[in-house]
Amino acid sequence: MALLKVAIVGCGKIADGHVEEIQKLGHLAELVGVCDREMIMATQLATRYGVPKAYDDYDQMLRELRPDVVHVATPPQVHKDLAVKAIDAGAHVFVEKPLTLDYASSRALVEHAEHAGKKVGVGYSYHFEPQAEDLREMLRRGQLGDVLHILRFYG
Repeated sequence: MALLKVAIVGCGKIADGHVEEIQKLGHLAELVGVCDREMIMATQLATRYGVPKAYDDYDQMLRELRPDVVHVATPPQVHKDLAVKAIDAGAHVFVEKPLTLDYASSRALVEHAEHAGKKVGVGYSYHFEPQAEDLREMLRRGQLGDVLHILRFYG
């Protein structure tokens, strides 16, 4: 099977989780570069995980690395624009939640990807898993009393 070249844009704390999941894919995927508008953030992430390239220019990263997949791990107000650029550069995209800030933008992004023959994935939230729904129902019924703090582990 061919090795996928993966890049990440957005090097804040959530990016660590993306790197770790990409690395679990072993020989199926290689993280070839990371990008952040703050070069120090990109450099720190690349150094921590041995990523070969760090950028503060997204367009340059896309041009030079030509990734097969781009993970968008930035604040949500720029998700759509960054994902569209990645798709236009020939990459599939995985976008941190929320996909975009509104339905119309999400629909436009999905349609853009479909037209380009690319896939769009979105980070999944567990808020609507059966266990979370059950917990909300227990709260609604008053079965748990006054809740002061919830610490939840999943998996």
